[in-house]
Amino acid sequence: MNYGKSRVPKSPHFKQILENYTNFGSSMGHQQFFDKYIKDIDPNITLRMWRDFTKKLQVHVDVKVQGAIELYADNKVTEAKMEASSLRKVLAITEVSLDAVINDPAQLAMIPMKERMNWFFQAMKSQDSRTMTKIKAHEESRKSSLADDAIKGAQYGAIDEDAIEGEFEEVPEEKPKEEKKTVEFNPEEL
Repeated sequence: MNYGKSRVPKSPHFKQILENYTNFGSSMGHQQFFDKYIKDIDPNITLRMWRDFTKKLQVHVDVKVQGAIELYADNKVTEAKMEASSLRKVLAITEVSLDAVINDPAQLAMIPMKERMNWFFQAMKSQDSRTMTKIKAHEESRKSSLADDAIKGAQYGAIDEDAIEGEFEEVPEEKPKEEKKTVEFNPEEL
């Protein structure tokens, strides 16, 4: 790494200082680290020199981390492209193979019935899986839309009960308690 004119990397104890900084530096401030790990080891390094060095070091670390993140993201994109490309190629091979079997039914007779039925059930399972994924995605979208509509309606005081189809638990209304009336006894009414 290029640290410019910093004298810290030129210290004979630089390796030990850097190792201590890697292990303990993030948990303490510049002053505290300097007092504990640098001042006694190398008195030629000042606190100002140490602060300047750590700023440069942090820039190097940030650049390397950003580069690693970009490389990782690029690798993931490349992997996804390769996977999609491979899938297209496998599907193309499958299509050519199926066309060959359809054009020459005698080839189909060479494939055991158990294997052909296996293919059938795998295809059905795959179709069911795709269908369930679509249904779940649609259901989540619908729930999200209902919740958004309810929030907007509540926000502006315009909730329409018919628009919300039983998605929310109904809370029974409390009936007002009837007050007990006291009846006075009047003997003349008898």
